[in-house]
Amino acid sequence: MSTKCVLFVNLDANAGRAAKRWESIAAEVENMLPQGSRIVPFRPPTNIESFVKTALNEGFRSFISAGGDGSANFLLNLLMREMVENTQHLWLGGIGLGSSNDFIKPKTHFINGQPTRLNWKNAMAADIGKTEWLDTNGAWQTRYFIVNASLGVTAQANWFFNHGDWFIRFFKYRWTDLAILYTAVRNILTFQNFQSQLILEEKKLHERISNLAILKSPFVSGSFCFDDPVQRDDGFLGINICLDMTKMELLSTLIGLARGQFRGGPKQ
Repeated sequence: MSTKCVLFVNLDANAGRAAKRWESIAAEVENMLPQGSRIVPFRPPTNIESFVKTALNEGFRSFISAGGDGSANFLLNLLMREMVENTQHLWLGGIGLGSSNDFIKPKTHFINGQPTRLNWKNAMAADIGKTEWLDTNGAWQTRYFIVNASLGVTAQANWFFNHGDWFIRFFKYRWTDLAILYTAVRNILTFQNFQSQLILEEKKLHERISNLAILKSPFVSGSFCFDDPVQRDDGFLGINICLDMTKMELLSTLIGLARGQFRGGPKQ
């Protein structure tokens, strides 16, 4: 890393476990940061938007998210809204203090067991995905993503993992992989396929969808992984669809993703 940066630390990531993880690496990370860098610990619902705007106005262009995937995605969207025309001048690093840390994958560098992406010299360009939709109030919404986006059972499972029941709250802190597996199976058993209209070039398809995954990285929660060749900087999106699957077919798909296999099924 060759330029001063701002490091945002979400102490509440991974059900509050991030605070202890950060404490174990804080001194070493601080020693790594260039002179003039800033560290901003926070706990949601603290709004860090004003900190981001101030840093950009002061000339900072290097940012690090220490937390989970939600923390990295939140920071990404703040930066994109402020710098949408000049994103090639931004650098975004990460320290995985969350549950799955898909933003950091593949995990190759660690500080005291915590995965990191902090090597400025090996930084590479990354594509940013953009989604737009009309909400229930009739207003257009925009979000950006750097790892993946989803619609269907995966999106429902992600919401449940972050807002779930007592089981999630108990095991998310202690056995993350078990909490992820429980979330996936529970949501498959309760999910209902929904009707959609897909537009591919000029062709319209009316299909019942179980899941739609839009990828810039094959990695998803925990050990689940798509066998999609998409790369972070290839200019393409990986599109993986599950069409009108039964619950048993979704469970079979889940087992396949645990093995890094997806393509080839009759409804995929």
